[in-house]
Amino acid sequence: MPTLGVDFDFSQIAQRAMDLGATVDQIPYIMATTLNMAAENTRSYLIETTWPSSVTVRNRSFMNAALTTKGSRATKGDLTVEIYDKIGRANLFLHAKGGTRRAKGGNLSIPSSVNVQRTSGGAVRTQQQPKNLRNSFKRGRFIFQRQGRSTRKAKGRIKLMYSLRPSVPIRQDVPFYKDFAEVMRAGDDAKPRNRGHPGDVDPAPLTLRVPWQASRKRTSTRTGAMRTSRRRTRPNRSSRTRISRKIPRPACRPTRTRPC
Repeated sequence: MPTLGVDFDFSQIAQRAMDLGATVDQIPYIMATTLNMAAENTRSYLIETTWPSSVTVRNRSFMNAALTTKGSRATKGDLTVEIYDKIGRANLFLHAKGGTRRAKGGNLSIPSSVNVQRTSGGAVRTQQQPKNLRNSFKRGRFIFQRQGRSTRKAKGRIKLMYSLRPSVPIRQDVPFYKDFAEVMRAGDDAKPRNRGHPGDVDPAPLTLRVPWQASRKRTSTRTGAMRTSRRRTRPNRSSRTRISRKIPRPACRPTRTRPC
């Protein structure tokens, strides 16, 4: 998948962290936390500013559901964070770079912006999808729908519903990569204040890669980071010292009728 690499020089940050009392082992954790926070700010900016300012947003929750860093966040052993589209339904890479969308088989059905109705989420209504369209017929590279009843004297009206094309050009209209690089470098200062104007995206990940060489050798774990665990040892029951106190029983218990 196409990626965008942005490299950072963390030497000054590492030196300042050590001046504040951080140890060498803590530096990778500080770097990973910084990258993940910057990636979340960048993700919010792409959702709330980049996409709605570039295209007409039909679904205001789709972009928020599509863009994520889950599973691709930076760790102490791998200082690389990635923002990617986990749904992959709307050509993010083509919007960012420009290109041609081609049909996997047959033709692409391009709905009419006037006659085809959409839901609040931006999807074409079920009854107006090409396979469910009533009284429809195909003529050339177009799909029409008959409106009203036709008689011998007057024919019913027809509406253009879809255009059939083997490919559709998509212009470069969304600066995903440019904003990604700028906001990641800006850090927390570029964090957007408003929430919610998402749209549709495509599976072209935006990747931030930062090389890091640790001064200590790490053990081979899933994240490549060294893990230490402390276990609280409990003494065995057999080793515990029991302290018992024996109270001597009296030889005789005096009563009213029988004194000792």
